[in-house]
Amino acid sequence: MPLAEDVERIGETLPLPAETSLGATAIGTGIAAEPGYAEAVVRHLRALTGMPLTPAAG
Repeated sequence: MPLAEDVERIGETLPLPAETSLGATAIGTGIAAEPGYAEAVVRHLRALTGMPLTPAAG
């Protein structure tokens, strides 16, 4: 397997740790949270940390 392919695969995984699962009390589903809760929290976490965080896909 060429090194370039390994580098590409690593690059594809880099955004994954930036996904932030915020679902209030229903463990990541968002069912118990107000609409927009996860987006608002992630926006504040981005401001505090400077990291390119995103809400995790539900």
